[in-house]
Amino acid sequence: MKLFKLLNEKFYKEGASFNTSDVNYSRSIGDPFEREEFYDYLFDATDRNDVGIDLYAVMANFINLPGGGAVCLDLLSSGSDIALASVMPGDSHYANRIMKREEFLEACRLIERLDIKFETGSDATRLWEYLFEKVRREKFDNLPSRLMSYFAFKSESDIAHYRKEHGMRGVSCVIDASNCTQAVELDMALFDAVGNNFTYSMAKTVAERYWSGGSSDDPVIEVLLQGEIILAERIQ
Repeated sequence: MKLFKLLNEKFYKEGASFNTSDVNYSRSIGDPFEREEFYDYLFDATDRNDVGIDLYAVMANFINLPGGGAVCLDLLSSGSDIALASVMPGDSHYANRIMKREEFLEACRLIERLDIKFETGSDATRLWEYLFEKVRREKFDNLPSRLMSYFAFKSESDIAHYRKEHGMRGVSCVIDASNCTQAVELDMALFDAVGNNFTYSMAKTVAERYWSGGSSDDPVIEVLLQGEIILAERIQ
């Protein structure tokens, strides 16, 4: 099976072979399940309060700013429910939204106890990967985990699209996946369609469509591979 891969130049060597049990996505992003307690709370809270996932990411970073914890204490000390505009200034979506004081306090305590931060792209990536893996385990456990897979594209045009949309650099090459035990084609555009302001229920609907093999209006097909991979000729 001839597929295409974009990878860091230092990892490219024509003819090199490896197994995805040793080289897979989880090795590059870390373990999303280290924050399982917070993510599960977050997903439930977004639905319960009808707020986006981004609110809790911003709250985590706000609390970890110098003086941020003190500001939260000031908000809580009033005894009133919390105007979300005080945490998300400038975001019109939250301009007139209120969160129950008890909900806000619970979130603050959990963020501080677990030392939650969203400082890098990898922090956000682990959140989305946990969400999609949670849905897979619940309804599509016959499909390979993204975390334990090696990703490839079906066409050179999809690599070009990925480079442009994600600002990625590296080597484009052909890979031989003939000896893979699993190769599942899914629409990466659906994964990218989950927005920061989605509630968990909204995101779950998109994730279910992704895992069921659904297609977006402008699909970008990624192939989740498990088994032996051989790096072949370089194409860019």
